[in-house]
Amino acid sequence: MMNSFWWGHNKEQSKRIHWLSWDRRSMPKNVGGLGFKSISAFNYAMPGKQAWKFMTNPDSLITRLFKTRYFSRSDFLQSNIGHNPSYIWRSIWSAKFIVHDGHKWSIGSGHNISIWDQKWLVNGAVISKPPNLVEELHHLNVSDLFGDYDKHWNVNLVNSLFDTSVIDMVLSTPLFNSVNHDKIIWRYEKDEIFSVKSAY
Repeated sequence: MMNSFWWGHNKEQSKRIHWLSWDRRSMPKNVGGLGFKSISAFNYAMPGKQAWKFMTNPDSLITRLFKTRYFSRSDFLQSNIGHNPSYIWRSIWSAKFIVHDGHKWSIGSGHNISIWDQKWLVNGAVISKPPNLVEELHHLNVSDLFGDYDKHWNVNLVNSLFDTSVIDMVLSTPLFNSVNHDKIIWRYEKDEIFSVKSAY
């Protein structure tokens, strides 16, 4: 009798679950969903961990091997899928959008960060390179915006290069004397290190 009761209960529960959309099932329980994991999202987040290592650990053996074969003339974010890619490379490359969205530069010396098309501003925004930019300004780095004697923004130079909206973002981006080296950080964790959970 008890077994019959639970069987019937579970069948009804299964019916209700079956008719819920996958979006509803994968919503967190605290907002009315069932908290199921999205397999598709998880399948991007997992290879995203290796993609993150390509970006932050360029001297590792695995990074050097993949770079030699697939992105020898660029960094990982600028890489193409290439000809006849392996299954592993396709999986990692498909997660590129995750690390592109979640990364940001932490400014140290500023010598390794291009002003243009890099995520170094306080809110993770980029300054797109204007199509009619004069040749002398093509290769500016963030360090070129510093003052002469210490680590602060050269306000006059910033004002002369950018429009008002960009000026505000640049001058709002903090510079810390305690940060000596440029490094890529993960925006969604306090320790600034990629995690599958936050990527998911």
